Amino acid sequence: MNVVVYLIIVIIIMFANASKKAKQAEKRQQAVNRQQAAAARPAQKKTAPVQKTSAAKRPLTQAEIRKAAEALMSQRTPTPAQPLVQTKPGPAPDEGFYEGTSFGDESVDPCHDELYEDRLPAEAPDIRTPAPAFQLQFTPSSVMNGVIMSEVLNHHV
Repeated sequence: MNVVVYLIIVIIIMFANASKKAKQAEKRQQAVNRQQAAAARPAQKKTAPVQKTSAAKRPLTQAEIRKAAEALMSQRTPTPAQPLVQTKPGPAPDEGFYEGTSFGDESVDPCHDELYEDRLPAEAPDIRTPAPAFQLQFTPSSVMNGVIMSEVLNHHV
């Protein structure tokens, strides 16, 4: 019984691949037909075609590389601009705004004491109990579901 199910699955997969290849061949044929139709059409009020300067690229010679390197080395590198440093005068000690300011308790929030409580380390999980593993089941229905989902996900719209 299991052999029959697997044989049916193999036949379905072969059929799906054959239909996919047929569609791809049909698309290629349509592309070729479009190119032939475009080439057969007479030219209609086209401006002069722009000549492409896509000459075959050749590798640079050692002399060209040396000349380019010498040109780059001979260029003077600009010096980076120096930042201007401006110092602000500090506040006078007799100004009322700064009197009594204490920077010792900066970033302390007296309203939320629970944020500053000592933290305890998290409990370590019990290592002796094995973690549940993902169990794979190869029943005929699960294999069929896998093939169907594969076809659905590979279907190009």
